[in-house]
Amino acid sequence: MKSLTTSNGNAASEVWTDSLEIFPIPDSDYGSGNSSQQQQPQQPPLQVEINIASFNILAESYLTPRSHKNLPECYADVVFNKDKRRKLLCDILTSKLANQFDILCLQEVDNILFPIISKCL
Repeated sequence: MKSLTTSNGNAASEVWTDSLEIFPIPDSDYGSGNSSQQQQPQQPPLQVEINIASFNILAESYLTPRSHKNLPECYADVVFNKDKRRKLLCDILTSKLANQFDILCLQEVDNILFPIISKCL
């Protein structure tokens, strides 16, 4: 597992990545029930690498000082400032995530952030 970290001023965002290898199951493993069939020589499985990232950006409607009372001041300056937060999200998505992953899953993208993030990507 590796970590990608981006910093902007006093705020930082961290993204954890991991890899998973997936291989197709050979036809012979499905148990056709006919053992009299001759086995064909097996070809090596096709290997395809797909990099996937899942990033919870937290919907802006959930970002209030009341709901995040214990947030350190250095983060609160960015989190509660919509312009700074949107710029940081776009910077992270374009500099770290978009170029390294084939599939990017974004969680909690609300109607306010969707058009902004769409322009970044």
